[in-house]
Amino acid sequence: QVAQQSNLAVGITRLRAAIDRFLPQNAEYYLQLGDALSETGRCDEAVHVYERALDLDPKSPFGRERLALCLASSRQFSRAEAILNQALDLAPNSATTWILLGGVRVQQGRLQAAIQALEHAIKIDPRSPDAFNTAGAIWFELGDNARAETALRRAILLQPNQAPALNNLGNLLSATGRFDE
Repeated sequence: QVAQQSNLAVGITRLRAAIDRFLPQNAEYYLQLGDALSETGRCDEAVHVYERALDLDPKSPFGRERLALCLASSRQFSRAEAILNQALDLAPNSATTWILLGGVRVQQGRLQAAIQALEHAIKIDPRSPDAFNTAGAIWFELGDNARAETALRRAILLQPNQAPALNNLGNLLSATGRFDE
C-alpha cells in the first residue's frame, strides 16, 4: 500500500514509524517497505529491509526474488543468483524466479546459462511473454536468428503490445535486411 501513495517518501516514513512503534513480526510490512525503498532507488537500504523480512519468513520465495532484484541492481550478481537459487529450492516451479535468474545471468554475460533458466521458465509457463522475449533477445545475440525470431514472435503473439519484444523483433528484422516486415 505504501508503494501506491503518490508521495513515497511520506509513505516510507509512515511505514518505518509503524514498524518502530508496533514492532510487527509480520514480514509483509518489511516487504512493503523494501518495495518502496527499491522504487525510490534506495536498494542498499532495501536489501537490509528484505533481509529482515526473510528473517521473519525464511520460506518466502517472493522475499528472495525482491532481495535478488535489489542485489542485481547493485551489481551484486553472484549474491543475487545465490538468493534466486534459494528461492527455487523453496518453489522450483516458479516461472518468475527462473526468469529473474535468467536476467541475472544475462547481466553476468552468461548467456547459455541464462537460456537454460529461461527454458525452465517456458516449460513451467508456456504463456510467459517475458520469458520468450528475453530468450529471443539472447538467441539473437548468440547469432541464432531462427530461434530468436520464433521466440520473439511467440512473445508478441502472447502479448501483442509488448514493446520490448516488438523492438527486439524489429532489431532482428533490420539486422537481417528484412526491412519490409
